[in-house]
Amino acid sequence: MTMNMRVGVLRLSILVVLIVCPFHLGIALPRVAVLDLKYSPSVISFQKGFEDVYWDDVRNKNFTALLSTVLANTKKFEVMERNQLSHINAERVFSEITTGSVISSGGFGGAQYCIVGELKNLTCVRNEIPIPYSSYSRVEYVGKMSILIRMVNVGNGKVIVARSVDVEKTENREVPGSVFLDSLLKDAAEQAVAMIIEGAYPPKVASVDGSFVYINRGMNSGYKVGTVLMVYEQGKEIVDPDTKQRLGYEETPVTQIEIVEILDKVSKAKVLSGDIASIKPGMVCRVVQIDPTPPPKPLTPGSSSAPIKWD
Repeated sequence: MTMNMRVGVLRLSILVVLIVCPFHLGIALPRVAVLDLKYSPSVISFQKGFEDVYWDDVRNKNFTALLSTVLANTKKFEVMERNQLSHINAERVFSEITTGSVISSGGFGGAQYCIVGELKNLTCVRNEIPIPYSSYSRVEYVGKMSILIRMVNVGNGKVIVARSVDVEKTENREVPGSVFLDSLLKDAAEQAVAMIIEGAYPPKVASVDGSFVYINRGMNSGYKVGTVLMVYEQGKEIVDPDTKQRLGYEETPVTQIEIVEILDKVSKAKVLSGDIASIKPGMVCRVVQIDPTPPPKPLTPGSSSAPIKWD
């Protein structure tokens, strides 16, 4: 075999390794254990229209599985399988965290972080709202869910992320109570993961191309078309003078951007104010408004806001 042929075979072998075994060459993702929510029946209220719906340990574990799936889909963490966590007492871990105790890391099967949460409120009701000047009524399903989510470093017990997830959902059509609840839980899981990711990995500008800005967040980010973010330039690091703990960085607002398209791994945004030239890759982005502002409804002639004009 000639020297050129050997070099060619070597290059081909390297290419095969790069294609077939990319994960062996990359950086390992942080391992995360997602534990079941702590909950009390007193914070759960299924009212009219939800008589056949209930919350028990099985549904609680289903929500944990949903949260794990959404978190895994971000490709930011390696989420541990549920069968590796069956021996962990979630309530004990939650108690250790809230009392400031150092959690025992031996039982987490190599997880570097754990996510624990407490269900603070879950309310679902079906309302019948009378339609003015008629004998009819319209249906409105309303659901509210509040969760306190914490992401903790298993090694030292430090709370990395602490967020309150508050979700409200409304449906103006007949729908089975269980289907409505599943939709509410999906929204809650997506919002919880968006807050976890934003706390652990602040969204950043990936690139600036022409008149658009690309953010390193895509599907399962919790963003919607119309979400508004503020772009910040980070300054010097802030350190606690007593504990020497790193508290973060000084941040100077640069400009606001609005999501116009959500792709698989990135989101495309336009600049709302300021000069796009002031935005640089690596700048941090934080959500200002996650739900787009709905367009104003046209005024109905004859109302007090739009009175009929007689010629």
